[in-house]
Amino acid sequence: MERSESIQNLAEALAKAQGEFKPAELNSVNPFLKNKYADLGAIIEASREPLSKNGLAVVQIPSMTDDALTITMTLLHASGEWIQSSLSLKVATGKGMTEAQSMGSTITYLRRYLWSSMLAIYTGDDSDGNEKTEKSDKLKQQAAKIVKQYDSDVHQAAPVEPPKELTPEEQQKLKDAINQALNYVDGKTKTAFETSVKPDKYSQASLDVLRGKMRLNADELVQARELMGTLIDNGVRLEKFNACVKAGDWYGAIILSEEAEALIPEQADDPRTGND
Repeated sequence: MERSESIQNLAEALAKAQGEFKPAELNSVNPFLKNKYADLGAIIEASREPLSKNGLAVVQIPSMTDDALTITMTLLHASGEWIQSSLSLKVATGKGMTEAQSMGSTITYLRRYLWSSMLAIYTGDDSDGNEKTEKSDKLKQQAAKIVKQYDSDVHQAAPVEPPKELTPEEQQKLKDAINQALNYVDGKTKTAFETSVKPDKYSQASLDVLRGKMRLNADELVQARELMGTLIDNGVRLEKFNACVKAGDWYGAIILSEEAEALIPEQADDPRTGND
């Protein structure tokens, strides 16, 4: 499980939200095992309002690796603090189901387990798979690990020291860094951040979250590479830039591109360029 540098505000808000969660309605019946359980909609309904009321939001993103499907869930707080965990399962096509239907079923299955386990919501008997296979037991074990890690990181964490008060110079530096990051995130992220985090509440955790979402679009990538190709550094900066992009280090790539842009005026006066 991953988390922001501090989760003090998130832990406090989550503790309040959990006290307000409604019991998830056991509104579904497994046709094979005949047991009742709460489906994804019931779990979301039981927790959505308390989460929103306490400045908490959930993002669940699917991804594929070979034949395994992964759902990554991030629990966000208005302060910019966050915790994140993932759950994976191989997609197997069931009887009478298309590949797309099997994938959809697996996505719902993983989302349900992640939502209930990270927020500690009871959903009834966990044996709600379509088949009695080792898959169900394996998924339960993975979910139990998430709950154990979550309890360790959040509920049993040592008290977090309050952040030190920033000097005016440090505050300005933080604001400048956040404004820079906002130039390289998508519109939804920017709007959500500007709506939930006010300038007087900026923190290093807020900056870390934004930097993790910074990206260059296709046109910006081309422009950055063309710009670095004109530098008289034997391609060193361009090589570093390509390495950052390949590794997914977009923050590093953006810093290199901005540094390159700043070097162009200086290079114009360099005798090696042949300019007067």
